[in-house]
Order: sequence, then C-alpha cells, then structure tokens
Amino acid sequence: MGADEYYWKIPSAGNDDDLDQDGGKNKIKKKKKTPKGHIVVYVGDEMRRFFVPISCLKNPQFQELLQQSADVYGFDHGQGGILLPCTLPTFLRVMINFKPPKSSF
Repeated sequence: MGADEYYWKIPSAGNDDDLDQDGGKNKIKKKKKTPKGHIVVYVGDEMRRFFVPISCLKNPQFQELLQQSADVYGFDHGQGGILLPCTLPTFLRVMINFKPPKSSF
C-alpha cells in the first residue's frame, strides 16, 4: 500500500516520554513492525496505517468504528488489517478519548 505506519501510544498521565520529536503531545510515533498485543487499522482517504493496542477493542467508540467497518467493507476485503471508514480526525478523537483499563496488579 505504501502508506505511512504509525504506532498509537496510549498516554500516561504527565509523562514526558509521550512527547514527539517536535516536543508536542502527539500520540503517534513511527515504527516498522506490528508490536505484540496490537492490531493494524487503516484510516482516512490516505489509508494511513496505525497499530492500535488490543485493549482498545473494549472501547465502545472504537467498537462502533469496527461495526461501521464490517458494514462498509465486510470481513473479506483482501487487504489485510482493518479498514476504518472514518476521517483521520475522527479516529484520533476516539483514540485520544480512550482511557486504558487500570491494571489489576
């Protein structure tokens, strides 16, 4: 596909490790391989590739995007990854508002 690849890093409260190269609070960082415990999604007209933690599968807003994907593209679209039929700003808004579950450890 030739799309850029991004890894979605769930922010931790006030951690400077979440800063990108520009010093901003962008939560996407370039990576090459799909990290363990993540899924691949393609977003927007440019089909930008994101690696999303599987913990996001419990997020009702993300589940809604997945349902829309199934309705629009079906389950056998032959392109690998999950195609999300939404704009990049919509996807980012869902991800930014996602609160990861607290660890039981």
